[in-house]
Amino acid sequence: MSKYKSPLGNELWISQTYHTNTSNKAVDFGSTPVGTPVYAMANGTIGTISTSLGSYLTLNVENSKHKLFYVHIYNFKVSQGQKVTQGQLLAEIAPKSANGGYSPHLHIGLQPEYDLMDYMDRGITFRTKYQEIKNIWFNGETLNWALFKDLSYNDNVMAYKIGDKVEFTGTQNIRQGSGTNYPSTGSTQIGQTATIINGPRTFDNYTWWDVKITGGGTGWLADVGKWKIYVEPPQGPTTPSELVECQSRVSSLEKEIGTLKSKLEACTAEKDVKVAEVTDLKKLNKRLEGEAEELSKEKAKLQEDFDKVKEERDRFEREKLELQESLSKGSLSDASAGEMFAELWKRFIRSLDRKA
Repeated sequence: MSKYKSPLGNELWISQTYHTNTSNKAVDFGSTPVGTPVYAMANGTIGTISTSLGSYLTLNVENSKHKLFYVHIYNFKVSQGQKVTQGQLLAEIAPKSANGGYSPHLHIGLQPEYDLMDYMDRGITFRTKYQEIKNIWFNGETLNWALFKDLSYNDNVMAYKIGDKVEFTGTQNIRQGSGTNYPSTGSTQIGQTATIINGPRTFDNYTWWDVKITGGGTGWLADVGKWKIYVEPPQGPTTPSELVECQSRVSSLEKEIGTLKSKLEACTAEKDVKVAEVTDLKKLNKRLEGEAEELSKEKAKLQEDFDKVKEERDRFEREKLELQESLSKGSLSDASAGEMFAELWKRFIRSLDRKA
Protein backbone atom coordinates (compact mmCIF):
# COMPACT_ATOMS: atom_id res chain seq x y z
CA MET A 1 0.00 0.00 0.00
CA SER A 2 1.44 3.40 -1.04
CA LYS A 3 1.35 5.84 1.88
CA TYR A 4 2.80 9.35 2.20
CA LYS A 5 6.08 9.64 4.09
CA SER A 6 6.87 12.52 6.41
CA PRO A 7 7.93 15.78 4.69
CA LEU A 8 10.07 16.78 7.70
CA GLY A 9 11.32 13.73 9.58
CA ASN A 10 9.86 10.78 11.41
CA GLU A 11 8.09 13.03 13.96
CA LEU A 12 5.42 15.57 12.98
CA TRP A 13 3.92 18.16 15.35
CA ILE A 14 0.34 19.03 14.40
CA SER A 15 -0.40 22.72 14.94
CA GLN A 16 -3.74 22.89 13.08
CA THR A 17 -6.20 20.21 11.99
CA TYR A 18 -8.04 20.25 8.68
CA HIS A 19 -8.66 23.68 7.22
CA THR A 20 -9.79 24.38 3.66
CA ASN A 21 -9.30 27.14 1.10
CA THR A 22 -10.33 27.33 -2.54
CA SER A 23 -7.57 24.99 -3.76
CA ASN A 24 -6.84 22.48 -0.99
CA LYS A 25 -7.66 21.02 2.42
CA ALA A 26 -4.61 20.89 4.68
CA VAL A 27 -3.02 20.04 8.01
CA ASP A 28 -0.38 22.36 9.52
CA PHE A 29 2.82 21.11 11.15
CA GLY A 30 4.72 23.31 13.58
CA SER A 31 7.99 23.12 15.56
CA THR A 32 9.78 23.85 12.28
CA PRO A 33 12.56 26.45 12.57
CA VAL A 34 13.35 28.56 9.53
CA GLY A 35 15.57 26.61 7.13
CA THR A 36 14.26 23.17 8.15
CA PRO A 37 14.54 20.86 5.07
CA VAL A 38 11.28 19.84 3.41
CA TYR A 39 11.18 16.55 1.46
CA ALA A 40 9.01 14.88 -1.20
CA MET A 41 6.36 12.69 0.41
CA ALA A 42 6.01 10.56 -2.77
CA ASN A 43 7.34 10.24 -6.31
CA GLY A 44 5.90 12.76 -8.73
CA THR A 45 6.34 15.83 -10.92
CA ILE A 46 6.67 19.41 -9.70
CA GLY A 47 3.72 21.54 -10.83
CA THR A 48 3.46 25.15 -9.71
CA ILE A 49 6.28 26.97 -7.88
CA SER A 50 5.30 30.39 -6.55
CA THR A 51 6.66 32.93 -4.08
CA SER A 52 3.19 34.48 -3.69
CA LEU A 53 0.20 33.24 -1.68
CA GLY A 54 2.43 32.11 1.19
CA SER A 55 5.25 30.83 -1.07
CA TYR A 56 4.47 27.29 -2.18
CA LEU A 57 4.89 24.46 -4.67
CA THR A 58 2.65 21.64 -5.82
CA LEU A 59 3.62 18.01 -6.45
CA ASN A 60 1.57 15.94 -8.91
CA VAL A 61 1.82 12.48 -7.34
CA GLU A 62 2.92 9.68 -9.68
CA ASN A 63 0.18 7.20 -10.69
CA SER A 64 -2.41 9.11 -8.67
CA LYS A 65 -4.97 11.90 -9.00
CA HIS A 66 -3.49 13.54 -5.90
CA LYS A 67 -1.80 16.91 -5.94
CA LEU A 68 0.17 17.78 -2.80
CA PHE A 69 0.39 21.46 -1.74
CA TYR A 70 3.53 22.50 0.18
CA VAL A 71 2.97 26.02 1.55
CA HIS A 72 5.16 28.46 3.59
CA ILE A 73 8.47 27.24 2.10
CA TYR A 74 11.29 28.92 0.18
CA ASN A 75 14.82 28.32 -1.14
CA PHE A 76 13.36 25.92 -3.69
CA LYS A 77 15.72 23.08 -4.70
CA VAL A 78 13.62 21.89 -7.67
CA SER A 79 12.08 23.42 -10.78
CA GLN A 80 8.70 23.32 -12.48
CA GLY A 81 8.12 20.11 -14.47
CA GLN A 82 10.98 18.26 -12.71
CA LYS A 83 10.41 14.65 -11.73
CA VAL A 84 11.28 13.92 -8.08
CA THR A 85 11.49 10.81 -5.94
CA GLN A 86 10.17 10.18 -2.45
CA GLY A 87 12.55 11.67 0.14
CA GLN A 88 14.14 14.17 -2.29
CA LEU A 89 14.87 17.65 -0.89
CA LEU A 90 12.36 20.18 -2.26
CA ALA A 91 12.81 23.40 -0.25
CA GLU A 92 13.17 24.86 3.28
CA ILE A 93 10.77 26.29 5.86
CA ALA A 94 10.37 30.00 5.12
CA PRO A 95 10.53 32.93 7.59
CA LYS A 96 7.64 35.34 8.15
CA SER A 97 9.14 37.75 5.67
CA ALA A 98 8.76 35.18 2.87
CA ASN A 99 5.71 33.13 3.89
CA GLY A 100 2.99 35.79 4.05
CA GLY A 101 3.64 36.87 7.63
CA TYR A 102 2.92 33.56 9.42
CA SER A 103 4.97 31.96 12.17
CA PRO A 104 7.25 29.36 10.55
CA HIS A 105 5.31 26.15 9.90
CA LEU A 106 4.51 23.74 7.06
CA HIS A 107 1.10 23.59 5.45
CA ILE A 108 0.52 20.25 3.65
CA GLY A 109 -2.69 19.89 1.65
CA LEU A 110 -4.51 17.82 -0.96
CA GLN A 111 -7.41 18.71 -3.22
CA PRO A 112 -10.50 19.47 -1.05
CA GLU A 113 -12.14 16.10 -1.80
CA TYR A 114 -9.27 14.19 -0.13
CA ASP A 115 -8.31 13.95 3.57
CA LEU A 116 -4.52 13.98 4.01
CA MET A 117 -4.44 11.88 7.20
CA ASP A 118 -6.16 8.95 5.42
CA TYR A 119 -3.01 8.54 3.29
CA MET A 120 -0.21 9.19 5.82
CA ASP A 121 2.24 6.41 6.73
CA ARG A 122 1.24 5.03 10.12
CA GLY A 123 4.86 4.53 11.08
CA ILE A 124 5.20 8.31 11.52
CA THR A 125 5.00 9.62 15.08
CA PHE A 126 2.49 12.47 15.42
CA ARG A 127 2.61 14.92 18.34
CA THR A 128 0.87 18.14 19.32
CA LYS A 129 1.40 20.89 21.87
CA TYR A 130 -2.23 21.97 21.79
CA GLN A 131 -4.83 20.50 24.16
CA GLU A 132 -7.67 21.35 21.77
CA ILE A 133 -6.07 19.14 19.11
CA LYS A 134 -5.40 16.38 21.66
CA ASN A 135 -9.07 16.42 22.59
CA ILE A 136 -10.10 15.91 18.95
CA TRP A 137 -7.44 13.69 17.33
CA PHE A 138 -5.51 12.02 20.16
CA ASN A 139 -5.87 9.41 22.89
CA GLY A 140 -3.58 10.96 25.45
CA GLU A 141 -0.26 11.51 23.66
CA THR A 142 -1.01 9.05 20.83
CA LEU A 143 -2.78 9.90 17.58
CA ASN A 144 -6.15 8.10 17.34
CA TRP A 145 -5.82 6.36 13.94
CA ALA A 146 -9.36 5.01 14.30
CA LEU A 147 -10.57 8.48 13.25
CA PHE A 148 -8.99 8.13 9.80
CA LYS A 149 -9.29 5.78 6.85
CA ASP A 150 -6.30 3.65 5.84
CA LEU A 151 -6.06 4.39 2.10
CA SER A 152 -3.45 4.12 -0.64
CA TYR A 153 -2.84 7.27 -2.66
CA ASN A 154 -2.18 5.34 -5.88
CA ASP A 155 -5.63 3.78 -5.81
CA ASN A 156 -6.58 7.10 -7.46
CA VAL A 157 -4.90 6.30 -10.77
CA MET A 158 -4.62 9.12 -13.27
CA ALA A 159 -6.95 8.79 -16.24
CA TYR A 160 -4.31 9.75 -18.83
CA LYS A 161 -0.60 9.38 -19.51
CA ILE A 162 1.93 10.38 -22.16
CA GLY A 163 1.36 8.38 -25.35
CA ASP A 164 -2.41 8.05 -24.92
CA LYS A 165 -4.56 8.87 -27.94
CA VAL A 166 -7.69 10.83 -27.00
CA GLU A 167 -10.92 11.77 -28.76
CA PHE A 168 -12.57 15.13 -28.07
CA THR A 169 -16.17 15.05 -26.86
CA GLY A 170 -16.51 18.84 -26.63
CA THR A 171 -14.89 22.09 -27.80
CA GLN A 172 -12.28 23.93 -25.73
CA ASN A 173 -9.38 26.30 -26.24
CA ILE A 174 -5.98 25.05 -27.34
CA ARG A 175 -3.29 27.23 -25.73
CA GLN A 176 0.39 27.90 -26.36
CA GLY A 177 1.31 26.94 -22.78
CA SER A 178 -0.01 25.33 -19.62
CA GLY A 179 -2.17 28.10 -18.18
CA THR A 180 -5.08 30.40 -18.93
CA ASN A 181 -2.69 33.35 -19.35
CA TYR A 182 -1.29 31.78 -22.53
CA PRO A 183 -2.97 32.84 -25.79
CA SER A 184 -5.36 30.51 -27.56
CA THR A 185 -4.27 29.08 -30.90
CA GLY A 186 -7.59 27.48 -31.79
CA SER A 187 -10.14 25.08 -30.40
CA THR A 188 -10.88 21.36 -30.46
CA GLN A 189 -13.66 19.81 -32.54
CA ILE A 190 -15.98 17.02 -31.45
CA GLY A 191 -14.70 13.71 -32.83
CA GLN A 192 -11.21 15.10 -33.47
CA THR A 193 -8.30 13.08 -32.04
CA ALA A 194 -4.90 13.90 -30.55
CA THR A 195 -1.94 12.20 -28.83
CA ILE A 196 -0.62 13.30 -25.41
CA ILE A 197 3.07 14.19 -25.73
CA ASN A 198 3.79 15.96 -22.42
CA GLY A 199 2.34 16.64 -18.98
CA PRO A 200 0.68 16.73 -16.64
CA ARG A 201 1.23 20.27 -15.33
CA THR A 202 -0.96 22.01 -12.77
CA PHE A 203 -1.81 25.71 -13.19
CA ASP A 204 -4.87 27.83 -12.43
CA ASN A 205 -6.44 24.85 -10.63
CA TYR A 206 -6.39 22.75 -13.83
CA THR A 207 -4.29 19.79 -14.96
CA TRP A 208 -2.76 20.58 -18.35
CA TRP A 209 -1.57 18.22 -21.08
CA ASP A 210 0.51 18.97 -24.17
CA VAL A 211 -1.05 17.24 -27.19
CA LYS A 212 -0.31 16.68 -30.87
CA ILE A 213 -3.49 17.11 -32.90
CA THR A 214 -4.13 14.43 -35.53
CA GLY A 215 -3.66 16.12 -38.89
CA GLY A 216 -1.24 18.76 -37.56
CA GLY A 217 -0.60 21.23 -34.76
CA THR A 218 0.20 21.02 -31.06
CA GLY A 219 -0.92 22.82 -27.94
CA TRP A 220 -1.81 22.63 -24.26
CA LEU A 221 -5.26 21.60 -23.05
CA ALA A 222 -6.81 21.74 -19.59
CA ASP A 223 -8.45 18.50 -18.47
CA VAL A 224 -12.03 19.75 -18.10
CA GLY A 225 -13.72 16.47 -18.97
CA LYS A 226 -14.06 17.13 -22.71
CA TRP A 227 -12.08 14.17 -24.03
CA LYS A 228 -11.81 10.41 -23.60
CA ILE A 229 -9.40 7.61 -24.52
CA TYR A 230 -9.73 6.92 -28.24
CA VAL A 231 -10.71 3.37 -29.18
CA GLU A 232 -9.76 2.19 -32.65
CA PRO A 233 -12.85 1.02 -34.60
CA PRO A 234 -12.80 -2.62 -35.67
CA GLN A 235 -11.25 -3.11 -39.10
CA GLY A 236 -13.32 -4.97 -41.72
CA PRO A 237 -13.55 -5.29 -45.50
CA THR A 238 -14.17 -1.91 -47.12
CA THR A 239 -14.87 -2.94 -50.76
CA PRO A 240 -17.00 -5.64 -52.42
CA SER A 241 -13.87 -7.40 -53.70
CA GLU A 242 -12.45 -7.56 -50.17
CA LEU A 243 -15.78 -8.96 -48.93
CA VAL A 244 -15.77 -11.68 -51.62
CA GLU A 245 -12.17 -12.52 -50.72
CA CYS A 246 -13.11 -12.79 -47.02
CA GLN A 247 -16.09 -15.04 -47.83
CA SER A 248 -13.87 -17.27 -50.00
CA ARG A 249 -11.33 -17.47 -47.22
CA VAL A 250 -14.05 -18.39 -44.70
CA SER A 251 -15.32 -21.14 -47.01
CA SER A 252 -11.78 -22.48 -47.46
CA LEU A 253 -11.22 -22.48 -43.71
CA GLU A 254 -14.52 -24.29 -43.10
CA LYS A 255 -13.46 -27.04 -45.54
CA GLU A 256 -10.08 -27.27 -43.83
CA ILE A 257 -11.81 -27.55 -40.47
CA GLY A 258 -14.02 -30.37 -41.86
CA THR A 259 -10.96 -32.27 -43.11
CA LEU A 260 -9.23 -31.86 -39.79
CA LYS A 261 -12.34 -33.10 -37.96
CA SER A 262 -12.38 -36.25 -40.14
CA LYS A 263 -8.69 -36.86 -39.47
CA LEU A 264 -9.29 -36.36 -35.77
CA GLU A 265 -12.14 -38.89 -35.76
CA ALA A 266 -9.98 -41.42 -37.66
CA CYS A 267 -7.11 -40.91 -35.25
CA THR A 268 -9.48 -41.34 -32.31
CA ALA A 269 -10.80 -44.63 -33.71
CA GLU A 270 -7.26 -45.88 -34.41
CA LYS A 271 -6.28 -44.92 -30.90
CA ASP A 272 -9.21 -46.94 -29.50
CA VAL A 273 -8.10 -50.01 -31.52
CA LYS A 274 -4.54 -49.66 -30.31
CA VAL A 275 -5.73 -49.32 -26.73
CA ALA A 276 -7.79 -52.53 -27.11
CA GLU A 277 -4.78 -54.34 -28.60
CA VAL A 278 -2.56 -53.21 -25.79
CA THR A 279 -5.17 -54.40 -23.29
CA ASP A 280 -5.31 -57.86 -24.97
CA LEU A 281 -1.51 -58.08 -25.01
CA LYS A 282 -1.41 -57.28 -21.32
CA LYS A 283 -3.92 -60.04 -20.61
CA LEU A 284 -1.95 -62.54 -22.77
CA ASN A 285 1.28 -61.56 -21.09
CA LYS A 286 -0.28 -62.11 -17.69
CA ARG A 287 -1.56 -65.58 -18.74
CA LEU A 288 1.86 -66.56 -20.15
CA GLU A 289 3.54 -65.39 -16.96
CA GLY A 290 1.17 -67.69 -15.00
CA GLU A 291 1.89 -70.65 -17.28
CA ALA A 292 5.64 -70.00 -17.05
CA GLU A 293 5.39 -70.00 -13.27
CA GLU A 294 3.54 -73.39 -13.34
CA LEU A 295 6.15 -74.85 -15.73
CA SER A 296 8.90 -73.64 -13.45
CA LYS A 297 7.29 -75.39 -10.50
CA GLU A 298 6.85 -78.60 -12.52
CA LYS A 299 10.46 -78.48 -13.64
CA ALA A 300 11.61 -78.13 -10.04
CA LYS A 301 9.48 -81.15 -9.03
CA LEU A 302 10.89 -83.27 -11.88
CA GLN A 303 14.43 -82.28 -10.90
CA GLU A 304 13.72 -83.30 -7.32
CA ASP A 305 12.36 -86.73 -8.44
CA PHE A 306 15.32 -87.22 -10.78
CA ASP A 307 17.78 -86.55 -7.98
CA LYS A 308 16.06 -89.12 -5.75
CA VAL A 309 16.02 -91.79 -8.50
CA LYS A 310 19.69 -91.12 -9.19
CA GLU A 311 20.41 -91.50 -5.49
CA GLU A 312 18.57 -94.91 -5.37
CA ARG A 313 20.32 -96.07 -8.53
CA ASP A 314 23.74 -95.18 -7.12
CA ARG A 315 22.94 -97.07 -3.89
CA PHE A 316 21.78 -100.12 -5.93
CA GLU A 317 25.00 -100.04 -7.95
CA ARG A 318 27.10 -99.95 -4.76
CA GLU A 319 25.28 -102.90 -3.19
CA LYS A 320 25.50 -104.83 -6.49
CA LEU A 321 29.26 -104.28 -6.64
CA GLU A 322 29.58 -105.46 -3.04
CA LEU A 323 27.68 -108.69 -3.86
CA GLN A 324 29.82 -109.29 -6.93
CA GLU A 325 32.98 -108.76 -4.90
CA SER A 326 31.79 -111.21 -2.21
CA LEU A 327 30.92 -113.77 -4.90
CA SER A 328 34.31 -113.45 -6.56
CA LYS A 329 36.07 -113.96 -3.22
CA GLY A 330 34.04 -117.09 -2.59
CA SER A 331 32.53 -115.79 0.60
CA LEU A 332 29.02 -116.40 -0.82
CA SER A 333 27.59 -119.31 -2.73
CA ASP A 334 26.04 -118.73 -6.08
CA ALA A 335 22.62 -119.55 -4.69
CA SER A 336 22.91 -117.09 -1.81
CA ALA A 337 24.30 -114.39 -4.06
CA GLY A 338 21.41 -114.91 -6.48
CA GLU A 339 18.84 -114.58 -3.72
CA MET A 340 20.48 -111.47 -2.32
CA PHE A 341 20.68 -109.90 -5.80
CA ALA A 342 17.03 -110.72 -6.43
CA GLU A 343 16.05 -109.12 -3.14
CA LEU A 344 18.19 -106.08 -3.93
CA TRP A 345 16.54 -105.73 -7.31
CA LYS A 346 13.05 -105.93 -5.77
CA ARG A 347 13.86 -103.12 -3.32
CA PHE A 348 15.16 -100.98 -6.18
CA ILE A 349 11.99 -101.54 -8.22
CA ARG A 350 9.78 -100.73 -5.19
CA SER A 351 11.66 -97.49 -4.65
CA LEU A 352 11.07 -96.54 -8.26
CA ASP A 353 7.36 -97.31 -7.85
CA ARG A 354 7.23 -94.98 -4.81
CA LYS A 355 8.86 -92.15 -6.86
CA ALA A 356 6.32 -92.70 -9.61
